[in-house]
Amino acid sequence: MNNRKKTKIIVIILVATTISAFLIFGNGFPINSIASNTNDSSTNKVVILTFSDSSKSQYANARPILNGYGFKGTFFITCGLIAPANNSPSMTWENVATMKNEGHDIESAAMRYAPLTNLSKARLDYEVQQSRQCLSNHGIESSVFRIPFGRSWNNLTIIDTIAKHYKFAINGFSNLMYLSCDGWKQQQYVHQQEQRDCRTYLQDGSLTFANRYSMKEWNHNTLDIKYSHDYTKIFPAFVDEVKKQTPFNFNGKITAIPIIAYHNIDNRKQPNSTDVNLFADEMKYLHNNGFKVITMANLAYDENNNFITVKGIS
Repeated sequence: MNNRKKTKIIVIILVATTISAFLIFGNGFPINSIASNTNDSSTNKVVILTFSDSSKSQYANARPILNGYGFKGTFFITCGLIAPANNSPSMTWENVATMKNEGHDIESAAMRYAPLTNLSKARLDYEVQQSRQCLSNHGIESSVFRIPFGRSWNNLTIIDTIAKHYKFAINGFSNLMYLSCDGWKQQQYVHQQEQRDCRTYLQDGSLTFANRYSMKEWNHNTLDIKYSHDYTKIFPAFVDEVKKQTPFNFNGKITAIPIIAYHNIDNRKQPNSTDVNLFADEMKYLHNNGFKVITMANLAYDENNNFITVKGIS
């Protein structure tokens, strides 16, 4: 083979190698595997996204991002915060109706955003029952209640009041919600009684730590505050959070779900804010890595065995 042909072959190899390297590594940097689309159709990875406080930023900023990926969120509406006009920082009933028509889950969150503790029985009944009636007056039937501030799992009066009107309630905090309500070993140690299912009461009549009326969520704002809205620290922590379900969910069987709670989706960098670009990238991560986003309305309760199930999934 003459030198000219050898040179031509070498050039072709070098060009092919360069193209391959560019496709693999981009402009000299490894492509971020987090952003790659795995096309994973498995149902082993499930997330619930909730939104509280009825902030207009949820409608204006979070909703378009969710819709872009075909995701549905659960929006807990505080009726007393709904605004009469569009120039308010809170959502209007027209905004709420739009989200409902788009398939988002609309649920109850009391009449005002305040603790339910230390209320008279009449006032507690009003906050819990009237919240459901308020949504019903606007054509929305709610079956899930979110207790403001989530501090009432051991309050028998509050739990009993909610149980009269709702199928589920979010009440307290944890990285994961275990659908058999049996994953909180520390609480079992404190109470000296093992909890094996989601029944509401222990044998002595006291409340269980977790049950259908004390479901646990993970508050995203804990990261926003802890890391002072630093994307480079919050995003990896979010990825770590949604991966915590991995040891519990396999072969299509779901036994633990992260319920991720958001409040304001804006760039004001307030304690209750999550930056818009960060939220967008978190949703992109869920989409590109095969997570199934469901809502609280997708949950059901097995009365015979006392555990929570996901409709359509084992």
